[in-house]
Amino acid sequence: MDALQETPRSPQEQPLVHTDEESATETTQMDVQTWLPQGTSEEVDNVSAGERHDGAAWTEDGWHTVLTRRQKKNQKKNQKNASEAVECNASSSSPPKQGSQVKRRRRTRSRRPLPPLPKDDIKIILRPHKGLAVKDILGYELSTAVIDACHRHFDGGSFMLRVHPGSNIIIVSTPHEHVAKELREITHLNIRGRVHSFNSYVADPEDVLRGIVHGIPSGTSQAELMANLRVRTQGVKIERARMLGSTKTAIITFTGSTLPRCVYFMGAEAICYPHKPTRQACKVCHSTGHRTDVCPTPDANVCSTCGTREPAQGHACTPKCVICGEDHMTGDKMCKKKLKHVPPRRSRVDQPKRRHHPRWFSSERDSSVESRSRSRSKSRASSKGRAQSASRKRLNKQPHQQQHQQQQQQQQQQQQQQQQQQQQQQQQQQQQQQQHQQQKKKALVQILTPPKEGTEAAACQPANTVSWTRIVSPSAPLIENPEYQKMVAENKQLALENEKLRCQIKEERREFHKIISSLETKLEARLNALEANNNATHAISRATVAHSLEGGTAKVDIPQRFSEEAHVSQLQMGEQLQSLRNLMRELQSQQQRAASELREQMMQQMHQMFSEYRKEFAAETEQQRRYVNDSVVGIQRAINKRVSVTSASSPLPKDRRITEKADTPQ
Repeated sequence: MDALQETPRSPQEQPLVHTDEESATETTQMDVQTWLPQGTSEEVDNVSAGERHDGAAWTEDGWHTVLTRRQKKNQKKNQKNASEAVECNASSSSPPKQGSQVKRRRRTRSRRPLPPLPKDDIKIILRPHKGLAVKDILGYELSTAVIDACHRHFDGGSFMLRVHPGSNIIIVSTPHEHVAKELREITHLNIRGRVHSFNSYVADPEDVLRGIVHGIPSGTSQAELMANLRVRTQGVKIERARMLGSTKTAIITFTGSTLPRCVYFMGAEAICYPHKPTRQACKVCHSTGHRTDVCPTPDANVCSTCGTREPAQGHACTPKCVICGEDHMTGDKMCKKKLKHVPPRRSRVDQPKRRHHPRWFSSERDSSVESRSRSRSKSRASSKGRAQSASRKRLNKQPHQQQHQQQQQQQQQQQQQQQQQQQQQQQQQQQQQQQHQQQKKKALVQILTPPKEGTEAAACQPANTVSWTRIVSPSAPLIENPEYQKMVAENKQLALENEKLRCQIKEERREFHKIISSLETKLEARLNALEANNNATHAISRATVAHSLEGGTAKVDIPQRFSEEAHVSQLQMGEQLQSLRNLMRELQSQQQRAASELREQMMQQMHQMFSEYRKEFAAETEQQRRYVNDSVVGIQRAINKRVSVTSASSPLPKDRRITEKADTPQ
């Protein structure tokens, strides 16, 4: 009894809270993953970092079911231990009760996780700009601001809103596409009388994978990537691809169950590595969960190197990483926890068989906790047997083992029967396909090409000869015909020539307009100069007349030549301008005539070519149909009569001759 009391506690009796060092290293992971809705935790973190990945989502629902199942199992074990202690009068059952009670108390203290958002809904992320903490705003205030920003085209029953305080974002889940379209266009929200800027985008669905491909030329556009990328893995499709900044690395988003090992860019094979998103860390407030450019507290007085709150000037500063807690700068390449661990997807064959499959796990650590709990329960079950006798243990274990073995044998037999049935079905299908192919081979006979001179060649051919050749189907596409391709090429050439003529006409019109405008300006300048000279001469003549009248002696003749010259020059310029306009009209009419004639010629040529081609095609098809009908009639006669063909009379080569003779009565 003393030995049983001095034995150390089993792993299940250990408290859930570990030492300070372990908790300090694990809290960073939990800070990043808590409060995340199901199916969008990785999307939110990855989108905020600019590198989203949806390979593994942390969901509290699965973790909660594991905890409740473990609690029920512990209660049953405690009841069994109590009954065994009463029977055996042993005191070894008290420590497990205390340990289970401690665990039960601590389990009740843990925060209950939020329910997951609908898996099939569209998730829209609203990220505020720097300086707004969404955790300080009530949920209904945010929802009313969202409805007002969408002009009240829907109400609160069309979406679900959740606040993620760690990443400082708002997650809106909706099953309606029209609501999602309006939410994507949100750029500002009016919250408590102030307008705040937001960035809105749609998060990737849950069933997507992300891969990294190196060695792609930097600056490649998204359209070029999507046009030249392809994948051979069955069931995997490339949804989106983009370059990572100015590097030679591209990130590709896939849909499917597995990440392909390689992709092909312009035919060249490139290895595809799994994408590991980085953990977000802010250098302003020295905390995890969001980036520096969207920090909700941009005015926080925190040392970005060591994380000291309200640091004094000239304080002793040693680098400390906010992600891992080691002595280096935050986000340094040396950080071991900078990248998030993305566990690989396991196939159904590799997954262990469970009665109730948990839907999700947050990380590999959570799945390992469950496996450890199972191993602990097994070890405890085996340790309890110390108080029991060996014979009683065997009696208890034998029926369970036999039942388990029988179940396994039955399952194996069922699987074998199913495999045998599948094999038989496959064999039957193969036999049917082979028979069908053999029947086709027996029925197919190649027809000889029809002769150019039908009457003479038909007269030379033996009457009892069976000959086949490949027939060009009348319903064959016209695109493959070389004459049609030639006609299309000529049409393209004519269209190019027409376009060139149009360009020349436009250039000539521009030149004529320039000439006319220059002539008009020159004419106006000349007229203005002539009017100025005429006014000057009139003024001089008036002055001389006035002077002569005062003297009263002489008569002065006023010269009229200046006004006459101006009038003549004006008439000449008007005639020139009119002649230029007439010339322009003639050129335009000539161009229109040439274009119309060219168009008519093109249409006539096209109609003529099409009519000739139709006639030829109709003649060929009619000839082929006649020849096919004649050959079919000959084949039927040959099959009915079973006519033998000798090697001398057959025009076919040796490998295609029919040497089978008819059965003649002896």
